[in-house]
Amino acid sequence: MASLTWVVSFIAVTAIIFFTGTESDTSLACSVIQGLPGLNGRDGRDGINGLKGDPGAQGTPGSSRTPGMRGSIGPPGKEGPKGNVGLNGLPGQKGNSGAQGVEGPKGEKGDNSGQSATLTNVLNRLSSLERQMNQLKQSISSKMKALLFARGATAGEKTFVTSGKELTYEESKAMCLKAGGQLPLPRNSEETKAILDIAQYYNLHVYLGITDIQTEGVFRYPDGKTLTYSNWNTNEPNQDGDEDCVEMLLSGKWNDRACKDKRLNICEFS
Repeated sequence: MASLTWVVSFIAVTAIIFFTGTESDTSLACSVIQGLPGLNGRDGRDGINGLKGDPGAQGTPGSSRTPGMRGSIGPPGKEGPKGNVGLNGLPGQKGNSGAQGVEGPKGEKGDNSGQSATLTNVLNRLSSLERQMNQLKQSISSKMKALLFARGATAGEKTFVTSGKELTYEESKAMCLKAGGQLPLPRNSEETKAILDIAQYYNLHVYLGITDIQTEGVFRYPDGKTLTYSNWNTNEPNQDGDEDCVEMLLSGKWNDRACKDKRLNICEFS
C-alpha cells in the first residue's frame, strides 16, 4: 500500500512539471497557479534484499581503561564463636641441641672490704665470748671443787653430790628430781668408786636408782631397761621380804633393801 501511494505521488509531480514547462514555452505572460499538495500516496512494496556488502576496514582499537585505586580496608568483623578444642597432635621429634654459647668475659673482682670488716667483727665477738666462757669454766670449776671437797665426787662425765640427809627411797628420789638430777645409776667400777667415796665419808649406806618394782625379781633402770652392770654382794639379791630397792654397802657391793628404810641421799648429775 505504501509503494502504490509513492508511485501515484511520483506521477502527479511529473505531470505538474511537464505541464508547467509547456505553458511557459507557449505564453510567457500566463501566471502560474500553484496547486494544492496532493494526498500522500500508499506505501510502496518492500524491495528485494540487496547483496551483502564487503566488510569494512578494521577500526582502531579502543584505549584500555586504567585500573582504579584500591579501596581502603574495611572495619574488622565481629569475632566468631569459639571453636571446639582440637585433638592433641602427635609429639614432634626431638630437636637438635643448640650450639654452645660463647663464654662471656670474666667480671671484675668485687670489693670485699665490707665482708672483711664484717668477718673481723664476728671474729672479735667470738674471741670475746671464748674469753668469757673460759672465765665461767674456771669459776664453776673452782666452786665445784669446793662443793665436792666435802659433799661430792666425779667420775667421767658424771658428778655425784649428797645433801647429807638420810631419806627413804621415794624421798631421796624426789629430792634428786627437784634438783635436776636422779638417784645414782653406776654403770662401771669408776662410777661405783665415786659413790662409795661419799658413802664412806659419811659412813652410811646409799640408795641407788635401781628397783624390781616393775617386775618382781628383775631389777631395772628407771627407764625400764635391764641392767648392763651390777655389783651384787654374795647371795644377793635374795628377795627376803619386801625388798624392791637397792642399796650400796660400805664395801661397794649391792644389796636389795626395803624401800621404806632410810639411807644417805646422793644424786647423780650428768
